[in-house]
Amino acid sequence: MNIWVILRNIYSNPDLFDDEQYLCKSDCNVLAESIMLKEHFIGQVTALLFTENVSDNIETLKKACTYGADAACLIGFERFDFQKPNNSRR
Repeated sequence: MNIWVILRNIYSNPDLFDDEQYLCKSDCNVLAESIMLKEHFIGQVTALLFTENVSDNIETLKKACTYGADAACLIGFERFDFQKPNNSRR
């Protein structure tokens, strides 16, 4: 079983109530649940992060691996603003 965990982009959307520098509490919880599933069904956990700032978010994926993810995947978009909705479609 392959489990993909999509992480929140904490650098673009900081949560003032989270103490963790790289992963929010919900990401830590999802990683913990996926690790339990992996151990029960035998598989692999991959952390996935979509971001516009590749250099800062590599540390986030390293932290996900310390929480037990087997692999990490970073998908970076240069000059893409995740804050603005795309209103060009009609």
